[in-house]
Amino acid sequence: PGKKLEGLHVVIQGLGTVGWRVASMLKRKKVKLTVTDINKDLVAKAVLKFGATPVKRPSRIYDVECDIFSPCALGGIIDEDTIERFKCKIICGCANNQLEDKLAGYAMLVKKILLAPDYLVNSGGVINSAAELSGDYDEFDVAIAIDGIFERLMEIYEISRAESIPTNIVANRLAEERLAKGK
Repeated sequence: PGKKLEGLHVVIQGLGTVGWRVASMLKRKKVKLTVTDINKDLVAKAVLKFGATPVKRPSRIYDVECDIFSPCALGGIIDEDTIERFKCKIICGCANNQLEDKLAGYAMLVKKILLAPDYLVNSGGVINSAAELSGDYDEFDVAIAIDGIFERLMEIYEISRAESIPTNIVANRLAEERLAKGK
């Protein structure tokens, strides 16, 4: 909310089910897309369907200058090498366990790259699935819970800025506090 996506440049690493949906939603918001995947056919389809710019060698995706880098494939991709290569302001994607280790979060902080913690970004799917499995699915309640993801991200970013600690450390701390309270 508040920030328009139109005109931003987003790099998507991985065009599986989630990465493809991310590309589709971002294209509707008139975002410039650059994509890669180990499946060359998916890359070619994204070029045709979304007007995306392809990166044919997946290992070169980290060198593309962009506003947002969206890892939607493998975990562990944010490491000493890729942090040096990133030319983005934000990393926000659906790949699990994106950081090679906790220390990578500190390197991101030093480089002033804002990281959206992966498990918070992915939590919308978990919220929806849990509601479906409960047998008492209420679309309105699910929408409210999913809307809360943005507020939690903003809280994490504010604490990270105020205390100069990486977003992954803040997110872990807040999650542990919530679990301790039984929420």
